[in-house]
Amino acid sequence: MTKILIIEDDEAISEALATILKSEGHEVLEADYHDYLAKAQSDHPDVIFLDILLKGQDGLLLCRKLKSDPKALQIPVVIMSAQPNVSHDVKAAGADDYLAKPFDMSQIYDLLTKYEKRKS
Repeated sequence: MTKILIIEDDEAISEALATILKSEGHEVLEADYHDYLAKAQSDHPDVIFLDILLKGQDGLLLCRKLKSDPKALQIPVVIMSAQPNVSHDVKAAGADDYLAKPFDMSQIYDLLTKYEKRKS
């Protein structure tokens, strides 16, 4: 079982993703830009799925903060975005992967498998 933190302001996407992942046996945590860092530090997720555009905050900035925090920097961060041509910015922010929206659940499962292998 993988512990996943979702930081996504689109409630429909967040709920759908959480429901599917929970049905597959994963533990799913959700956060917004106010409490994302505290959740990452205290709950120690195995992977973070982070939207690039959050109401009131830039997901790339949040990624930089996660990757500069000693308690969170080892957690893989996957940036999700519907914006084209952002992969360079995503890598520059320190993200481990980029997931283009709309995405297929098989892409999520591939990423989870990748990070589960890295963990063991």
